[in-house]
Amino acid sequence: MLNGGANDLGGTLMEETISRMAGSEHGSAKTVAEMVAIAAGIGRPARQRTTTYASPAAQERIRARA
Repeated sequence: MLNGGANDLGGTLMEETISRMAGSEHGSAKTVAEMVAIAAGIGRPARQRTTTYASPAAQERIRARA
């Protein structure tokens, strides 16, 4: 996906409930470590962004990794 022109893991959720609420048995949630590993696997950096692509406040970055 990242080598195909995408510049982010858009649509990848850390707390995925939408698919399961729609009847799927499995969601598509990824941990921070899993997303970092996906990017690192192809030599790309991983950076957390807000919905407007700004850098989140330090408190938000800490909360996301908890």
